[in-house]
Amino acid sequence: DADPSDGQCRTASGACSLRAAVMAANSRPGSTIALPPGHYRLTIPPDPRLIVGDHPDPTTGDLNVDAPTTLRGSGTRTTVIDATLLDRVSRLRADTLMSDVTITGGRAVQRELPFTDTGGGG
Repeated sequence: DADPSDGQCRTASGACSLRAAVMAANSRPGSTIALPPGHYRLTIPPDPRLIVGDHPDPTTGDLNVDAPTTLRGSGTRTTVIDATLLDRVSRLRADTLMSDVTITGGRAVQRELPFTDTGGGG
């Protein structure tokens, strides 16, 4: 999304991508994303350098749904979100609702932790 804080789904080129819609919805809790039929491929690989704590950069890798959001497709046979085996499909809040969409191509990625456990205990 060109400006994630404005609540408008608009990439730098003026288009509205699925990623831009999610980023816009994050600035407007309670938003609904209505997906027309289509095969939505996530094609930007995650960039481990952009992960800060448990908050990865929303412009790469999976879709980061950080606010209460409803994502409604047009039918499980006609609306597909495909992570293309680059990353998991999404990181969701418990209050995210998804319906009428097929989720596929996710890959659980083990990310390195930014610290080393040197032992100890008690």
